[in-house]
Amino acid sequence: MNYIKIFNALVFLLFVFLGIYLLYTFIGSSDWEEVKRNISTADFTVAWAALAVSVLVYVIRTLRWNLLLNAAGQKTTFANTFIATAFAYGISFFVPRLGEVYRCTWQKANQQIPLTVSLGTLLLERLVDILMLLLLIVFTIILQYDKVYSFFYHNIWKAGFENTFDTLYNNWYWVAVAGIVLLFVIYYSYIKLIKYKFFANFVSGLKSIIALKQKVRFILYTIIIWVCYYMLTYCWFYIFPETASLTLLAGLTICTIGTIGRSIPISGGGMGAYHYLVGAALVLYNVPSSYGKALAMIIHGGQTVFTFLMCFAGAVYLLYRRFFSNHRVKNF
Repeated sequence: MNYIKIFNALVFLLFVFLGIYLLYTFIGSSDWEEVKRNISTADFTVAWAALAVSVLVYVIRTLRWNLLLNAAGQKTTFANTFIATAFAYGISFFVPRLGEVYRCTWQKANQQIPLTVSLGTLLLERLVDILMLLLLIVFTIILQYDKVYSFFYHNIWKAGFENTFDTLYNNWYWVAVAGIVLLFVIYYSYIKLIKYKFFANFVSGLKSIIALKQKVRFILYTIIIWVCYYMLTYCWFYIFPETASLTLLAGLTICTIGTIGRSIPISGGGMGAYHYLVGAALVLYNVPSSYGKALAMIIHGGQTVFTFLMCFAGAVYLLYRRFFSNHRVKNF
């Protein structure tokens, strides 16, 4: 019996149920007639700005990854890396993190780049993005401490952890079960690190950044990506008059909380978690609950549509390239 696969399946199902529960909580506390009425009055012209920024994110992420791959001595094209990125987002929408593995297998199949090298650069990318998210959280806490404290106290601690800790305190056997699960997770993580040569891949990726001659460009790409993430949230504020007056700092808070929601490995791009967290965060800025929930749905829905549009565009390009290649062979 393969216990690792069973554990993977259980973890996947756990997060699926978490997403369903949060989505159910989000839906159950909504006046849907009012939410639908709000959505029907939205000014969707801002979607074009969001589309432009989203395309820019894909372009810059492609350029940044190519920078690392080239520094590692690998040759790749913009088109192949762009398609790998587009398909990876689509796959990760259904199975979180699986798209990252697909990015590397795509490069191996189409550009003959060794998996160890591409995985190393990918892990380095993730390390840098985690660092940026931590910096974003720190800046948000410093600049919006009262809002952040109020949000986490009422929506995270009071809504879940407080009751959970009381239950664990009064039922010691659940603590024992949690301890056993934790030990298994540690053991599982160790096996995964060995199986996928985590440290060797990380060292390979680290060497690529050390050897990188264009460090300034890499940093610039990273900053642009995260500024775009912020703009993707802020530009949607103008879809309603009730949210158009939100400040830049409000955009920072919503962007940070929304990014945390998307980072939770739940199918559907953080479905449920994103809706619940962003909807609750907007209330902190005196946005009516129905408008906050409508905005959370629109932002998540817009990004979902864009993800599949990019996958479709990638598929069309591949078909075109294959047809063009065959046509050229026939004529020459």
